[in-house]
Amino acid sequence: MLTLDRISVTYENLTAVDEVSLQLSGGRIHGLMGANGAGKSSLINVAVGLINEYAGQVNYQGRELRKHRKWVKEHLGFAPEDTQLAPYLKGREFLELIAAIKNCPDKGNTINHFITMLGLEEKTDELICNLSHGMKQKILLASAFMGNPDYLIIDEALNGLDTVSLYNVLEYLQTRARKGCTILIASHIIPLIYEWCDQIHIMHKGKIIKQFKKNELADFEKTCGVNFQTYFINLIKEH
Repeated sequence: MLTLDRISVTYENLTAVDEVSLQLSGGRIHGLMGANGAGKSSLINVAVGLINEYAGQVNYQGRELRKHRKWVKEHLGFAPEDTQLAPYLKGREFLELIAAIKNCPDKGNTINHFITMLGLEEKTDELICNLSHGMKQKILLASAFMGNPDYLIIDEALNGLDTVSLYNVLEYLQTRARKGCTILIASHIIPLIYEWCDQIHIMHKGKIIKQFKKNELADFEKTCGVNFQTYFINLIKEH
């Protein structure tokens, strides 16, 4: 269980996150969606410890983030939209470094598994600085998955992945969820959130304005007379 309790983030005179509370249970894939500027990344950066100036509390299995940062780092896999990946290492060298940091058993087979899963076989011996954005995202995802963490947070890091890689990532996430992992995906890709996630949280102007369980969506769409994508767009316009 990952609990965000009344989280607020303010940049000068702008409130990016406004007293957001969420309970993200294990064994589910949670989706966080909203337009650009909704506050998704700020909320996630609080949850993973990248923003220290915030109001409220973040608890991992009852462990408050400020007091248990080391424990959280050891049990969390995080893939942001964009990050620096040691550009003058080769792809495999970077994954070997991450595997060593995470003390992964059987590092060679673990690395090869994620390389195959994400279609990186032909790129792992190239310098990261020479790789495309999509390939860098695959390496980033592989590093986040390394060690099978108890918590996985993916912030727009699925953008640009090819169809086969997306299918393999979904299978991996579903397998991890069945084993109790708590998973949060933030994305503006509505079909991805709709199809992948067991619970959907819609964020707008720093607040959570609507939440759905997957098994509620079909009945909801029938009642509203519109599909989820149309509903989401209309909801954002209304607010």
